[in-house]
Amino acid sequence: MNFIKRIFNRIFDGILYGLGLCLVLTVAIVMADHYYDPTSNYEITDGAEDCRRYKDCPEEADLELNITSEKISETDFIVLGNIKNSGSMDWDNIMLKAELFNSRGEFIEECTEILDATLKPDTSQNFKLSCSSCAKVNLEDYASHKVEIISANNW
Repeated sequence: MNFIKRIFNRIFDGILYGLGLCLVLTVAIVMADHYYDPTSNYEITDGAEDCRRYKDCPEEADLELNITSEKISETDFIVLGNIKNSGSMDWDNIMLKAELFNSRGEFIEECTEILDATLKPDTSQNFKLSCSSCAKVNLEDYASHKVEIISANNW
């Protein structure tokens, strides 16, 4: 009888250890899921879950570029301006691209710049987009440029 009692005690102890291990694993998985889920700290409404990247929803992002000046030297092309966030979301890592064209409308060079600040709603940020690689290009051929936002993140 003592033998059977020990077997049942061991089985009962094993069940308790197993339940304890399952409880600890469940809590760890739930905490890890909450910690690593990028949407866990955000309230998502009105389809905003699809608008984490600028390229997915440029109209909703409502980012406006304003070019204030351009400077040309023999080795550099610089565009100064500001970008305004008229939308309702924060935007990070905004990447701007400038394309340079000659008088025939042919593409001659491009350059990019990343704004590393967070652009909150109803704020603006100045930027300087510099094409120092233009030393390889004859800027005498330059006639026009196009500056655009090519990416941004709303994490």
